[in-house]
Amino acid sequence: MIQGRRLFQLFIILHIVSILEGKIGVDIAYFNDVVSVETAKCWLQNNISFAIVEILGSPGTLNTKAPETILNFQKAGFTDVDIYIYPKVTLNPAAQIYSVFTFLKSYNATAFNNVWIDIETDNDPWPSNCAQNIAYLTALLQEVQLFVNKSQIGIYTQNVYWAPLFCNSTLFSQYKLWWPRWDNQTNFDSYVPFGGWKMPVMKQYLPYTKTNKICGYASLDQDYKPDNTEMEQLYVM
Repeated sequence: MIQGRRLFQLFIILHIVSILEGKIGVDIAYFNDVVSVETAKCWLQNNISFAIVEILGSPGTLNTKAPETILNFQKAGFTDVDIYIYPKVTLNPAAQIYSVFTFLKSYNATAFNNVWIDIETDNDPWPSNCAQNIAYLTALLQEVQLFVNKSQIGIYTQNVYWAPLFCNSTLFSQYKLWWPRWDNQTNFDSYVPFGGWKMPVMKQYLPYTKTNKICGYASLDQDYKPDNTEMEQLYVM
Protein backbone atom coordinates (compact mmCIF):
# COMPACT_ATOMS: atom_id res chain seq x y z
CA MET A 1 0.00 0.00 0.00
CA ILE A 2 2.83 2.40 0.96
CA GLN A 3 4.77 1.51 -2.18
CA GLY A 4 1.69 2.15 -4.30
CA ARG A 5 1.17 5.51 -2.61
CA ARG A 6 4.80 6.49 -3.29
CA LEU A 7 4.47 5.51 -6.91
CA PHE A 8 1.34 7.62 -7.18
CA GLN A 9 3.12 10.58 -5.56
CA LEU A 10 6.04 10.18 -7.97
CA PHE A 11 3.61 10.14 -10.88
CA ILE A 12 2.03 13.38 -9.68
CA ILE A 13 5.43 15.05 -9.23
CA LEU A 14 6.56 14.04 -12.71
CA HIS A 15 3.24 15.19 -14.12
CA ILE A 16 3.63 18.60 -12.46
CA VAL A 17 7.17 18.97 -13.82
CA SER A 18 6.02 18.16 -17.34
CA ILE A 19 3.22 20.70 -17.05
CA LEU A 20 5.49 23.44 -15.73
CA GLU A 21 7.65 23.05 -18.81
CA GLY A 22 4.69 24.53 -20.65
CA LYS A 23 4.45 25.32 -24.32
CA ILE A 24 6.98 26.79 -26.74
CA GLY A 25 6.01 29.14 -29.54
CA VAL A 26 7.38 31.73 -31.94
CA ASP A 27 6.41 35.22 -32.99
CA ILE A 28 6.54 36.27 -36.61
CA ALA A 29 7.65 39.88 -37.22
CA TYR A 30 6.69 42.05 -40.18
CA PHE A 31 10.17 41.53 -41.71
CA ASN A 32 9.81 37.73 -41.70
CA ASP A 33 8.86 35.81 -44.81
CA VAL A 34 5.51 34.07 -45.21
CA VAL A 35 5.38 30.87 -43.17
CA SER A 36 4.41 28.04 -45.52
CA VAL A 37 2.06 25.20 -44.62
CA GLU A 38 4.99 22.77 -44.79
CA THR A 39 7.08 24.87 -42.40
CA ALA A 40 4.18 25.25 -39.97
CA LYS A 41 3.63 21.46 -39.99
CA CYS A 42 7.34 20.95 -39.32
CA TRP A 43 7.14 23.32 -36.35
CA LEU A 44 4.26 21.35 -34.87
CA GLN A 45 6.31 18.17 -35.25
CA ASN A 46 9.17 19.92 -33.39
CA ASN A 47 7.00 20.98 -30.43
CA ILE A 48 6.36 24.55 -31.55
CA SER A 49 2.70 24.69 -30.59
CA PHE A 50 1.71 28.36 -30.83
CA ALA A 51 2.51 31.48 -32.84
CA ILE A 52 1.98 35.23 -32.68
CA VAL A 53 1.93 37.13 -35.98
CA GLU A 54 2.70 40.85 -36.29
CA ILE A 55 -0.05 42.58 -38.27
CA LEU A 56 0.92 46.21 -37.88
CA GLY A 57 4.63 46.94 -37.81
CA SER A 58 6.44 50.14 -36.99
CA PRO A 59 6.01 52.68 -38.42
CA GLY A 60 2.30 51.85 -38.60
CA THR A 61 2.57 49.71 -41.71
CA LEU A 62 0.30 46.75 -42.42
CA ASN A 63 2.12 43.46 -42.82
CA THR A 64 0.90 42.27 -46.21
CA LYS A 65 2.42 38.80 -45.60
CA ALA A 66 0.48 38.22 -42.38
CA PRO A 67 -2.88 37.02 -43.78
CA GLU A 68 -1.25 34.23 -45.81
CA THR A 69 0.81 33.18 -42.80
CA ILE A 70 -2.28 33.02 -40.56
CA LEU A 71 -4.18 30.98 -43.14
CA ASN A 72 -1.21 28.62 -43.55
CA PHE A 73 -1.05 28.06 -39.80
CA GLN A 74 -4.72 27.11 -39.90
CA LYS A 75 -4.16 24.69 -42.79
CA ALA A 76 -1.21 23.11 -40.96
CA GLY A 77 -3.30 22.36 -37.88
CA PHE A 78 -2.31 25.17 -35.51
CA THR A 79 -5.11 26.02 -33.06
CA ASP A 80 -3.19 28.56 -30.99
CA VAL A 81 -2.44 31.61 -33.14
CA ASP A 82 -2.44 35.23 -31.93
CA ILE A 83 -1.74 38.56 -33.60
CA TYR A 84 0.17 41.57 -32.35
CA ILE A 85 0.06 45.24 -33.24
CA TYR A 86 2.95 47.70 -33.04
CA PRO A 87 1.15 51.06 -33.16
CA LYS A 88 2.64 54.30 -34.39
CA VAL A 89 1.84 56.81 -31.69
CA THR A 90 1.70 59.79 -34.04
CA LEU A 91 -1.18 58.21 -35.96
CA ASN A 92 -4.84 58.04 -34.97
CA PRO A 93 -5.36 54.95 -32.75
CA ALA A 94 -8.89 54.19 -33.96
CA ALA A 95 -7.86 54.41 -37.62
CA GLN A 96 -4.93 52.03 -37.09
CA ILE A 97 -7.01 49.39 -35.33
CA TYR A 98 -9.84 49.65 -37.86
CA SER A 99 -7.36 49.17 -40.70
CA VAL A 100 -5.93 46.04 -39.06
CA PHE A 101 -9.23 44.24 -38.62
CA THR A 102 -10.72 45.23 -41.97
CA PHE A 103 -7.48 44.15 -43.64
CA LEU A 104 -7.57 40.69 -42.01
CA LYS A 105 -11.28 40.28 -42.70
CA SER A 106 -10.74 41.03 -46.39
CA TYR A 107 -8.51 37.92 -46.56
CA ASN A 108 -10.73 35.87 -44.21
CA ALA A 109 -7.65 35.60 -41.97
CA THR A 110 -9.58 35.83 -38.70
CA ALA A 111 -8.66 32.50 -37.08
CA PHE A 112 -6.71 33.97 -34.18
CA ASN A 113 -7.25 33.85 -30.43
CA ASN A 114 -5.71 36.95 -28.86
CA VAL A 115 -4.64 40.46 -29.84
CA TRP A 116 -1.49 41.93 -28.28
CA ILE A 117 -0.48 45.60 -28.25
CA ASP A 118 3.29 46.02 -28.48
CA ILE A 119 4.56 48.73 -26.14
CA GLU A 120 8.26 49.49 -26.61
CA THR A 121 10.46 52.32 -27.79
CA ASP A 122 13.02 50.61 -30.00
CA ASN A 123 11.66 51.69 -33.39
CA ASP A 124 9.07 54.37 -32.64
CA PRO A 125 9.61 56.57 -29.55
CA TRP A 126 6.60 57.49 -27.43
CA PRO A 127 6.09 60.98 -25.98
CA SER A 128 7.62 61.65 -22.56
CA ASN A 129 4.21 62.67 -21.18
CA CYS A 130 2.70 59.80 -19.15
CA ALA A 131 -0.83 61.22 -19.13
CA GLN A 132 -0.75 61.58 -22.91
CA ASN A 133 0.48 58.00 -23.32
CA ILE A 134 -2.19 56.64 -20.96
CA ALA A 135 -4.89 58.43 -22.94
CA TYR A 136 -3.51 57.10 -26.23
CA LEU A 137 -3.31 53.49 -25.04
CA THR A 138 -6.80 53.73 -23.52
CA ALA A 139 -8.20 54.85 -26.87
CA LEU A 140 -6.30 52.10 -28.68
CA LEU A 141 -7.61 49.34 -26.40
CA GLN A 142 -11.16 50.66 -26.54
CA GLU A 143 -11.04 50.42 -30.31
CA VAL A 144 -9.73 46.83 -30.18
CA GLN A 145 -12.68 45.91 -27.97
CA LEU A 146 -15.01 46.80 -30.83
CA PHE A 147 -13.63 43.75 -32.66
CA VAL A 148 -12.75 41.18 -29.97
CA ASN A 149 -13.64 40.45 -26.36
CA LYS A 150 -11.67 42.19 -23.63
CA SER A 151 -10.46 38.81 -22.38
CA GLN A 152 -8.67 38.34 -25.73
CA ILE A 153 -6.58 41.50 -25.41
CA GLY A 154 -3.09 41.72 -23.93
CA ILE A 155 -0.06 43.99 -23.74
CA TYR A 156 3.54 43.19 -24.68
CA THR A 157 5.97 45.21 -22.57
CA GLN A 158 8.54 45.20 -19.79
CA ASN A 159 9.28 47.58 -16.94
CA VAL A 160 12.12 49.35 -18.77
CA TYR A 161 9.47 50.67 -21.20
CA TRP A 162 6.46 50.82 -18.90
CA ALA A 163 7.92 52.83 -16.03
CA PRO A 164 9.07 55.89 -18.03
CA LEU A 165 6.23 55.87 -20.58
CA PHE A 166 3.29 55.28 -18.21
CA CYS A 167 4.81 56.26 -14.84
CA ASN A 168 4.23 52.64 -13.81
CA SER A 169 0.46 53.07 -14.06
CA THR A 170 -1.64 50.11 -12.90
CA LEU A 171 -4.66 51.11 -15.00
CA PHE A 172 -3.99 48.43 -17.61
CA SER A 173 -3.28 45.44 -15.36
CA GLN A 174 -6.77 44.16 -16.22
CA TYR A 175 -5.24 43.06 -19.52
CA LYS A 176 -2.93 40.08 -19.94
CA LEU A 177 0.82 40.61 -19.99
CA TRP A 178 3.25 39.18 -22.54
CA TRP A 179 6.64 39.83 -20.99
CA PRO A 180 9.97 39.99 -22.91
CA ARG A 181 12.94 38.74 -20.91
CA TRP A 182 15.77 37.36 -23.03
CA ASP A 183 17.35 35.00 -20.53
CA ASN A 184 16.79 31.72 -22.41
CA GLN A 185 14.71 30.44 -19.48
CA THR A 186 11.30 28.90 -20.07
CA ASN A 187 9.82 30.07 -16.78
CA PHE A 188 8.74 33.23 -14.95
CA ASP A 189 11.26 32.88 -12.10
CA SER A 190 12.98 36.21 -12.76
CA TYR A 191 9.79 38.22 -13.08
CA VAL A 192 9.45 41.27 -10.80
CA PRO A 193 5.91 42.73 -10.72
CA PHE A 194 5.32 46.13 -12.32
CA GLY A 195 2.34 48.08 -13.60
CA GLY A 196 -0.04 46.10 -11.40
CA TRP A 197 0.72 42.81 -13.18
CA LYS A 198 1.33 40.11 -10.60
CA MET A 199 2.45 37.64 -13.26
CA PRO A 200 2.67 37.44 -17.06
CA VAL A 201 0.80 34.82 -19.05
CA MET A 202 3.49 34.54 -21.71
CA LYS A 203 7.20 35.27 -22.00
CA GLN A 204 9.44 36.07 -24.95
CA TYR A 205 12.58 34.31 -23.75
CA LEU A 206 14.84 34.53 -26.83
CA PRO A 207 15.19 37.28 -29.46
CA TYR A 208 15.50 36.43 -33.14
CA THR A 209 19.18 37.46 -33.09
CA LYS A 210 20.02 34.56 -30.76
CA THR A 211 17.88 31.73 -32.13
CA ASN A 212 18.80 28.95 -34.51
CA LYS A 213 16.86 28.04 -37.62
CA ILE A 214 13.71 26.02 -36.97
CA CYS A 215 12.85 23.76 -39.90
CA GLY A 216 15.04 25.97 -42.08
CA TYR A 217 13.29 29.18 -41.04
CA ALA A 218 15.51 31.82 -39.42
CA SER A 219 15.07 35.05 -37.40
CA LEU A 220 12.34 34.00 -35.00
CA ASP A 221 11.71 35.24 -31.48
CA GLN A 222 10.87 32.32 -29.19
CA ASP A 223 8.17 32.36 -26.54
CA TYR A 224 7.01 30.34 -23.56
CA LYS A 225 3.75 29.96 -21.69
CA PRO A 226 2.62 27.48 -19.06
CA ASP A 227 -0.06 24.99 -19.92
CA ASN A 228 -2.73 26.47 -17.67
CA THR A 229 -5.45 24.13 -18.86
CA GLU A 230 -3.53 21.06 -17.77
CA MET A 231 -2.56 22.70 -14.48
CA GLU A 232 -6.19 23.47 -13.70
CA GLN A 233 -7.17 19.90 -14.51
CA LEU A 234 -4.44 18.62 -12.21
CA TYR A 235 -5.71 20.63 -9.26
CA VAL A 236 -9.26 19.46 -9.93
CA MET A 237 -8.02 15.87 -9.66
